[in-house]
Amino acid sequence: LNVWCNKNGIKLIVVIPPDKNRVYGEYFPKHIKKVNPKSRVELLREYMSKNSDIEIIYPIEQMYARKKHDSEPLYYYTDTHWTPVGAYVAYNEIIKRINKSYPYVKTLDYHKLDSTRMTFKERFGRNGDGADNLKTDDYDIKYLFYKDSKNYNPAKYDLKVAIIGDSFSGELLFWMGKSFDVNRYLYNE
Repeated sequence: LNVWCNKNGIKLIVVIPPDKNRVYGEYFPKHIKKVNPKSRVELLREYMSKNSDIEIIYPIEQMYARKKHDSEPLYYYTDTHWTPVGAYVAYNEIIKRINKSYPYVKTLDYHKLDSTRMTFKERFGRNGDGADNLKTDDYDIKYLFYKDSKNYNPAKYDLKVAIIGDSFSGELLFWMGKSFDVNRYLYNE
């Protein structure tokens, strides 16, 4: 894919979402020990940085920092996917990378967007993959969701963006769609 992108003047950026258990590992039982302090993703990143020019964004450190300074959850309690706040962390890192080639591209200010709080079930009509698999109800936790604001129109950049993703791309698409016309979304499970 990278060879094809290079031949066609396209910059390939690979985003690997950190697993929820990496970000919130303190909730694991103490008897569960890590076999290797580095995850397979971290080992892959090391290998790829030495053996290819593919840019990999793995925002684990940024997730740790956000978790430390913000009480908003980065992942849904009853699901393994990012909340809008968690997806924003990845979006911010993607924009930083794009900004290296296109310095005029800036991250949108999410503080200026309108927001509302809803439970996972109110938003998606189900309980979340963890709760669904365990046949339990969603916790009554209200997450922060963002929407357009009449008083803030963030810049939309005239760059073509194609996203090849899986279910983790859901919340990320919201943020990317605020900055770009995402003209392709290829879902790969």
